[in-house]
Order: sequence, then C-alpha cells, then structure tokens
Amino acid sequence: MRYGTDMGDYMKLALTTIAAAACCTTGALAQAQPATLAPSCETLPIGGAGSATGGNGVLTVAGSDARRELRLDDRPVMRLKPDVASATIHAACRSGATDYYLLGIAGPAGSACAIRYEIAEVGPARKLRLSPRFGSCAPGATASLDAGRLTVTMPAGAGSPVNVTYRYDAGRIAAVAPPVVAVAAPSPPIDGRAPVQLATWAGPPACAIIARITPLENTPATTDVLLAEFRRSWPVQWQTRGRLRSQRFGPAALRSVVTELACLAALPGADRQVFHASRPLFESRRHGRHAFEQLDEVARGAMVDPGVRAAARTFHANMRYEVDMERLH
Repeated sequence: MRYGTDMGDYMKLALTTIAAAACCTTGALAQAQPATLAPSCETLPIGGAGSATGGNGVLTVAGSDARRELRLDDRPVMRLKPDVASATIHAACRSGATDYYLLGIAGPAGSACAIRYEIAEVGPARKLRLSPRFGSCAPGATASLDAGRLTVTMPAGAGSPVNVTYRYDAGRIAAVAPPVVAVAAPSPPIDGRAPVQLATWAGPPACAIIARITPLENTPATTDVLLAEFRRSWPVQWQTRGRLRSQRFGPAALRSVVTELACLAALPGADRQVFHASRPLFESRRHGRHAFEQLDEVARGAMVDPGVRAAARTFHANMRYEVDMERLH
C-alpha cells in the first residue's frame, strides 16, 4: 500500500514538473518568435517589437548603444545612424512582393524629440532601402496600405486630437495635409443674376514644416515647391478687395486660411510673396478685421504648436505694418 502511494505521489510530481517545463518552454519560444506579417499591415505590440517576419525574410533590430543595425535573416544589411539610442518595429506590411516596416527611432537621453520614424523597405531581391526620418515626435503611429501605397498616421503632436498623415513612395516621405476649405455653400442668385462663385483653397502643408512634423533638411527646396503651389492655387476671387466683398468666410475657415498663410510666410524667402498675395484679404473692409482677430487667436492659442504660434505673431505684426503703410499712401 505504501509502495502504491509513493508511486502515485511520484507520478503526480513528475507530471507537474513536465507541465511546468512545457509551460515555460512554450512561453520562451513564444517570446523568441518574431511577429508574423499579416497580408496587409500588422500593428505590433505597444512599444514595438525587435523583429518581424515578411515575405522576404525576418527583419531584426540588433546591436548595442555603440552600434545598432538592421539584420535580414540574421545577416547585417544596414547600420543605423550613431544618434539612435533604440529602435523597434511598430508595424509590418506587405504589398505585392515588397515588405514595409515602420521603425520607431528614439534619440539619446535629453533629445527634444521623443520618437521619430523611418520606413524600411525590403524588395524581392532582399535589398533594404531606408527612408528619411519623419514624424511629429508623438508616439502612436500606425501604418496602412491604400491601393498598395504605404501611409503612416500619427497625432500631430503629443496629446493632440488632430492626426497628420505621411505617404511613403520609393524611399521618399511626403506629409499629406488636409485641405483648407474656405466656404461650404454657393451664394444664392440675386435679382436673377448668376450666383457668386465662392472660392476654396487647399493650403500647402507649410505648417507641417513649421511645427517640425516634416524634416527640415531640404527646407529651401521645399519652399520653392510650396510657393509655386501657392501661386497656382491662391484663388483669383481673393486677389482684390473688390472681389473679396462678395466672398464669405466662417470663423473656422478664416482661421485655417490665415494660419496656413502665417506658416507659409515663415519659410525662408517666402514672406514677400505671401504678404503681397494676402494683403487684399487683410485690407478688406468686410474680412480684414476678422482675419487679424483669427490670427491673434492662433498666436495666443495654448493648444497650438509653439512654432505655429510664433509664425502667427510675426505674420500678424508684418501684415499690420503692410496694411498701415498702404493706407498712408
């Protein structure tokens, strides 16, 4: 009887030990396994993962503080810049035969920007291409595929309820600015005449640069492109005070317009062109006072990006000078 009891106890102990070992082994293997790539995009755990599997191999962030690198199937393929304190993979996508990985890049301690992002692209030839760094310095970026094109969305700033979107294309990153809509409805006909054509304007993404949402390395070239777009898109109905009399602006729409103008004027070499084009709006008897008021609201806004606030203050002062000088003449 004692023998049977001892054997029973022994078997229970053995089974418990085996189960515990299996549990721990399974957990270790689960942690060691890289994240599996979904058919479109997969969002990895909060904080990112050290590796992710794509159709062209397993991409891994490896190395130490002195040397961080990207490895494909454990083979070093690219060394990251020396200022990278840590890097993780936040999303993994696959489009056709190409894999895309959203990398979160943290700088050294004390950096003004907590996190920036890069896109790592791995093609069927297993060669890796890395995008320029981008982002709003805010965590929480997500990736998606829109008609096969990689799009990254994140808050426009820490704690901001507004999102900013970037599009990746063949190694390049571009901020996608939401359109600025100045009016919403056509003016009704008056005395049988044709209705007034109310203009709309999609402002170029200058505030994304001023708020350091997009990289600043190529700002002069970017300024030329933005100014060319501004000259092309600035509505003809807003180019004279006479035409502006028939235009309508809601407060929110007018605030968006003057904010984009302030950001554009703050770019190197852009101020004179923006002053000249927007002066009729600020000189307008119907809209000028409201334009200055909305600009002042932006300059004082506690939730507005500091760079945009500074641009609004400067633009307000300059436009006040422009308008006053015009009246003296």
